[in-house]
Amino acid sequence: MDPRVLDALRTLLGAQPEAQEAWLVERVVLQPYEPGSAVVLEGQRARDLFLLLEGRLRIGKQRPDKRQERIAYLQPVALLGLASAVLGTAHPTTAVAVEPSLCLRLPRALLRADPAVPLSREPARRLLQATVRGMNAQLRAVNARLLRLEEPGEQVAGAACDLGAWSLPSDP
Repeated sequence: MDPRVLDALRTLLGAQPEAQEAWLVERVVLQPYEPGSAVVLEGQRARDLFLLLEGRLRIGKQRPDKRQERIAYLQPVALLGLASAVLGTAHPTTAVAVEPSLCLRLPRALLRADPAVPLSREPARRLLQATVRGMNAQLRAVNARLLRLEEPGEQVAGAACDLGAWSLPSDP
């Protein structure tokens, strides 16, 4: 076993009983990515979520003119594919390695405890907590970026159409 796997799981979920850690280690994979390799593709159904351990990823979204709009860069130790993995939907963006990168792939199935496997209960609960913390951090980052925009109307309207779930309040 690669010690980076156990370190990554402990970073993400905290210390757990040895049996739970061993159970989890058997179900996750360290995945290297070369520069230019896609970690997730926009429109692809989420099967995993990812914890970026090394390197850097560029997050982008395809524009109507088919060009990629750069949204953000992810640094270690960022979680990727959270909402899509939790909801079982398609990824709304593409994530590409911009330098040699290493991710811990966590199968989406780990988010739900298997009633037949008692060892799965606590890891599933902790992983769901980690995804909520990750989504909260992403939302805060988006809010901070929107506040810095001088004229966010066009970008916010485009994002609202894409995401369908949020918009800035109208001026009084």
